[in-house]
Amino acid sequence: MLAALALALGACGGGNDAGDSSSAGGQTSSGTSAGSPGAAATGATGATDATGQLSAARRALVTRADKVCTKADVEVKKLNKRIRSLSAKSGKANAKQAADLYAKAVAINRQLVSDLSAIEPPAADASAYRSYLKTAREEVSLLAQAQRELAREDTTGFRIVTAQINASKQTARTIAQQFGFHVCGVG
Repeated sequence: MLAALALALGACGGGNDAGDSSSAGGQTSSGTSAGSPGAAATGATGATDATGQLSAARRALVTRADKVCTKADVEVKKLNKRIRSLSAKSGKANAKQAADLYAKAVAINRQLVSDLSAIEPPAADASAYRSYLKTAREEVSLLAQAQRELAREDTTGFRIVTAQINASKQTARTIAQQFGFHVCGVG
């Protein structure tokens, strides 16, 4: 079971360390499945100027949000390291430790979503930003579900939720990239 723990818990829909092919967290983020990524990000296209550059208001939002995500990513990377060290071991004690680490990741990501929700987007970006936050909330919910599966030592349930998280992270990543984030959801 713990071999599946070689996942990276990504804050804000991203946060994968290089070499990790899957992640469980976040916005976040970062696991979520909030509709079509293209539909969610289309509202974001109106926030560019005639040259295709992000508007000043969008740049300010991206800067503030990325700062919040950077702080969470630092905390999550510490958890990732501990989870990877557990993945080489097995046993009930390690499963409990992994569940405890996931619980910490859930708390970090819940706070992250709360902090991101406190940022008021420019009117032109409100719809796209709400879509991103919806995706992040759903990802946190899936991360909490993964934690519960770990606590019950349900390998099958954990793997199913992990697959949902990975799909959701891709959705969050697409939205984040289209929105112009550099940290949030992009890792």
